[in-house]
Amino acid sequence: MNLQRVLLHFSNLKPLLNVGYFFAYNPNVKVKIHAQLSNTLQIKTRQSFKLLTSINLPQPRISILKPRMLVISHQKFSFHSISQVKSYSSLAIKEKKKETTFIYMAKQARSQIFKIVKFTLTVMLIMIFIFYIAYRGFHLYIEYFLHPTSKKLSSEARNCLRGAYFREEMVADSEIAEIYLRRALEIAINKQNLNLDDPVVIDIWLRIAYNYVWTKKFEDASLVYRSVLELLLQSKNFKKAIEVSKKLAEVYINMKEFDNAEKCLCWSIEMLQLDEQEYDNKKNWIIDDNQSGNLEIPTSIFENSKIISEELIKCVDLLAGLYAQQKKFELALPLYLGILKMLQNQQKNQDQNRLKCWEAITMGHLGEVLYGVGKHDEAMGWMQQGLTISKNNSGNRDCDECSGVIFNNLGLIYEKNENFEVAKSLYNQAILYASKAQDFVGLDQFSLNLDRLISNEQQTTDFD
Repeated sequence: MNLQRVLLHFSNLKPLLNVGYFFAYNPNVKVKIHAQLSNTLQIKTRQSFKLLTSINLPQPRISILKPRMLVISHQKFSFHSISQVKSYSSLAIKEKKKETTFIYMAKQARSQIFKIVKFTLTVMLIMIFIFYIAYRGFHLYIEYFLHPTSKKLSSEARNCLRGAYFREEMVADSEIAEIYLRRALEIAINKQNLNLDDPVVIDIWLRIAYNYVWTKKFEDASLVYRSVLELLLQSKNFKKAIEVSKKLAEVYINMKEFDNAEKCLCWSIEMLQLDEQEYDNKKNWIIDDNQSGNLEIPTSIFENSKIISEELIKCVDLLAGLYAQQKKFELALPLYLGILKMLQNQQKNQDQNRLKCWEAITMGHLGEVLYGVGKHDEAMGWMQQGLTISKNNSGNRDCDECSGVIFNNLGLIYEKNENFEVAKSLYNQAILYASKAQDFVGLDQFSLNLDRLISNEQQTTDFD
């Protein structure tokens, strides 16, 4: 009987033990139990211990804490009966697992995102650093090896000039080059207060004018060159003024304004005959629009070694070419002969290879002029002589370009004489030398001549 009472009381303790197991396996879960249930557990626990004491059973080795120590409040659960403890314990475990899985996945995702962002930022920083090093290195290369800029300008203006050079010589982007040049000009004039006739400002203006010529904006180029020329003459920078006058003449030739081109060239040649001490005695520094062309150049200038210079040779050659282009062969012929005489007299004191190329070019021009006046045999002789000189000095760009031009002219003559096989061979030689000289304009022209000849031969064959 006493044993049955003991078992009955222990059966009443079973829910309490389940709660203990629940908290043992779920230490972080707090369960709120109704106060009445708590009191019932306390009463039955005391009765059970009294019974154990009355039957003289051994003292239990475990000590049961008070229910308030075992059962703690929790916001999510509210038990109204002790039989719900097990079901809610399993539910809490499932919720815990779900929560733990979600938190783990979130942490993993956050870690991956952090790694991706860190990697992306690192790569971007490395790329920016590499780009900056390449940018600065390229600017330094241009500055010290290709196109030095004036130290008078600020770093921003010098960067603009180097950027313009890159787009002028390497990328061929005239619009961006002009933007850079005008920005550098604005900095030099407005921020650094440089004078308009300052050499640095003049050089920037000349680069802008050259950019116009490059894009075939000859009207704009002529306006810039004219303004620069007047500034140079006012500041009495005559050597630079002669150079600009020659460039202005080239622009006028492209515009088919031969009279203005002739005036510029005649003025340049007249100025080149003077010593620097005689410049101040010259009254009419500004080119007169009413000045007539057809300057009578005395033959003595071709023999006077004091006034012979590279610039004089270029101006006389350009003037002779202008007359030849207008078929004024009687004016062009003495100029070419005078240039040839100057070159032969100067070869003893200067770079012979360079002068040899100019000599070959002049002989080729003489051949063109003589052919124009009907002296075909004499013209062929001058061309062959010039071709021999230029071929012997192959490797020099001027000589290779000269060879291409003479081969093309000979091809035109043989094609006109209906000797098509020889003409075809000459055109091929012209293309070869133009490629060596990187004369792309000539290369296109010579290729067109060869294609035209081949096309005419095919048409003749089909007709026959």
